Amino acid sequence: MMIQDLLRFISDHTLLFAGCCMVLIIKALFGIGPTFEMLFDRMQMFWDWVSTIPWEINEAFQPSDERAREATWALEICNLARKSDIWMQRRLFLRETIIEYAIQGKLEKVDDLDKSGPKDWQDKLLSQTYIDWALSNKWYEVYKREPNGPLRRISDIVVSRIHKTLRNNPTKHLLRQDLYSACKMRDGCCARACQCCMKPRGLYPDKRIYYAHCTLYCGCCIRSRGFVKHEELGKDVENLADFSISHFSIEDPKGFRVL
Repeated sequence: MMIQDLLRFISDHTLLFAGCCMVLIIKALFGIGPTFEMLFDRMQMFWDWVSTIPWEINEAFQPSDERAREATWALEICNLARKSDIWMQRRLFLRETIIEYAIQGKLEKVDDLDKSGPKDWQDKLLSQTYIDWALSNKWYEVYKREPNGPLRRISDIVVSRIHKTLRNNPTKHLLRQDLYSACKMRDGCCARACQCCMKPRGLYPDKRIYYAHCTLYCGCCIRSRGFVKHEELGKDVENLADFSISHFSIEDPKGFRVL
C-alpha cells in the first residue's frame, strides 16, 4: 500500500519530488541544504503520513530504556489531557447549572448537585478555579521533562494535525470512527440526536473554541441520565473517577488555602 501511495505521490507531484531529489543530492555531495526533517515536514503538506517516517525509523533503533521513558512521559501527557478535558466539561456544567438555578431562584439546590468537591455552590466554583490553575502548572511541570526523542516528535506531529483539523474542519476529526463509537457506547451524546459532540462546547481561556466528545461531566449527558455520578459505579466504570480529590505537586499538602 505504501509503495502504491509513493507512486501516486510521485505522479501527482513530479516537480516537488524532483526538487527534493536535487536537494538530497546537493546535501549528500556538499553537506549543505535543509535537514531531512525539514524536507519530510514540507512533503507532509501534500502527503499526510510522510513527516512521521524519519521519527518512526529512529524509534525502531532507539534503545529500549529510552523508549520506555519516553512512552511513560507520553502516557502522562495523555492522562493529563484526559483530566483537563473532564475538568473543562465540569466547569461548563457547573456554570450552566448555577446560572439556570439562579434564574429559577433555586440556588440552594446546587448544594446537593453532586458529591464531588465542596458542597456550597460558591466553594464549588472557587475549587474549580484552583484546579484549573493547578492543571496549568502541572502541564508546565510535565513539559519541563519533555524528552527529545522520536516518540515525542511523532506525538507533536499528530497533535498538530488534530489541532489543524479542529480549526479547519472539526467534524472530520470528531466523526473519526474510534472516537464516535467510543462516545456512543458510553451512552454519550453520539448515542442521541442532540449532536452536542459536533458543536462548540465553549471557549478555552485563550479564546480557542473547545470541541470534545463526552466525559462524565457533559451537561447534556447528566440531564439525560438524571444524575451526576453513581457512587456505586465510581470505581468500576471508566471516566467515573472523582478527580476532585486529586492532588498536584504544586499544591499545599493540606490543599488549597484562600489568601
